[in-house]
Amino acid sequence: MAEPTLLTTSQMAEFVARGFLEFPGLIEADLNAAAVDELDQISATWGSPERPFAPSSGDPLDCIYPDPSAVGAVLRHRVVAGAIHSLVGHDATFDHDFVHLRPPGDVFQQPLHADAIIDTSTSFDIQVFYFPHEVAADGGGTGFVPGTHLRQVHETAVGRYQHLAGERQWTGPAGSVVVFHQGLWHRGMPNPGAARRLMYKIRLNPVRAQRRLWD
Repeated sequence: MAEPTLLTTSQMAEFVARGFLEFPGLIEADLNAAAVDELDQISATWGSPERPFAPSSGDPLDCIYPDPSAVGAVLRHRVVAGAIHSLVGHDATFDHDFVHLRPPGDVFQQPLHADAIIDTSTSFDIQVFYFPHEVAADGGGTGFVPGTHLRQVHETAVGRYQHLAGERQWTGPAGSVVVFHQGLWHRGMPNPGAARRLMYKIRLNPVRAQRRLWD
């Protein structure tokens, strides 16, 4: 694997201020196709012994989704790995993951929320969102509110809020990766489009002080 491309100081400042970083169209088409197949297998076998490459909470990042996993190849991509290393360290651990699938015409909208904050110390977790196919403007996407990681709330306390100033809805090309601070307010949006929407999310925990880990 190529050496991870660590974040620059400018990128780190952007993450600190906005609570997320975007890497549109980062992953190549062949790997996206393989990842879609693998994510479909994971969805079909979720919670069963047949689930491929199933990691456990607390596993070291370096040990999860080993080759020939396509999801593992995405996480080991030099830019993705570099962002992870820069934010939570190369020795981060696995917290949990999930495959979010929205069929065409799905009208369900997830309430706005921040993911659970168990440790209220100065450390933070990150969540990596991977979109293996295009998310068009009419495809729903993930809604989120930049900067809200700076306002700590109980995870469900903001569920009644709608139409916040600055709220965004993710759209982007196939193979896009977005990295969130754990506290960023977000929600799964309806999918009014004609194509299904697939997204993979993984949360990672630091085990070291998050100081000067970037370039």
